[in-house]
Amino acid sequence: MLQLGNLAIVAAGHKDCSLQIYNEEVTVCVGEGNERKILSCKYNDDNYINKIIAFLNFGTEIEEDSGCLVCKKCGYKQDNDETISAFRKLFPNIETHDIPYYCGACMDNADDDEYELMQKQMKS
Repeated sequence: MLQLGNLAIVAAGHKDCSLQIYNEEVTVCVGEGNERKILSCKYNDDNYINKIIAFLNFGTEIEEDSGCLVCKKCGYKQDNDETISAFRKLFPNIETHDIPYYCGACMDNADDDEYELMQKQMKS
C-alpha cells in the first residue's frame, strides 16, 4: 500500500490514464479504443503497483503469469488447468489475470454481502 500514492501521482500526470480504487482493487486504464490497456491489482500489492508505475513512466511491459488465475481478494494463484479452462470459457475476451476469480478460502470466509458481491462479479 506504500506505492498507491506514487501511482496516483504518476497516473495524474498522464492525460490518457484513469485510476480507480474500489473495493480494495486498484484499476488503471491507459489509452483509447482498441489500444486501451487495463491493469488491476489489490490496493496493497506494492510489487504489481511498481510494475504499473514503470509501465506508465517508461512503457515497460508488464510480464504476466498468464497461466494462473489470481484471487482478487488475497492474491492466491490458482494453476489448476480444469479451473482455468472453466473460467476462460466464462470470460473468453479477458486476460487470465484479469478474470474476476476468488479462491475457496475467501469465498468461505466472506460475510453475506461480500459473498454476494463476489458471486456477482464472477457471473458478470
